[in-house]
Amino acid sequence: MNLTEGEQSDPLWWCNHHKQSVKYLVLRINQLLDGDEEERDSISRILRATLPDFAESVGVSLNEIKGS
Repeated sequence: MNLTEGEQSDPLWWCNHHKQSVKYLVLRINQLLDGDEEERDSISRILRATLPDFAESVGVSLNEIKGS
């Protein structure tokens, strides 16, 4: 994977951005795995809503994943 022009021009900002994104995903995944049924349903909806943007930001095609 190649760095974007924006990542190359301000690597510190992007490093912090990506670290915060991973932190968010780790916390949400933990809630999904450890929550009660209502919380798992809520977190699942949140992840489904945010996943396309996360995937796009790192150059992952969700369509390719579904075909695997």
